[in-house]
Amino acid sequence: MTEQSLKDMLGESLTTLNLSNLKWVKNEHLNKLGFVAPNLVDLNISGTCADDATLEELGKTAVK
Repeated sequence: MTEQSLKDMLGESLTTLNLSNLKWVKNEHLNKLGFVAPNLVDLNISGTCADDATLEELGKTAVK
């Protein structure tokens, strides 16, 4: 699965995403959210492995 295929599947209609407690979600997945879901406004990543750098990146690119 490519980033483009994810973007095509999730696209602009995705505004809410709950990934809480999904331990398999890695920083490299989270860093791509701004690209694959450009209209995301509500994101729950509690209990994931998100580090400080990823949180900073998400603040810049993912959640409006």
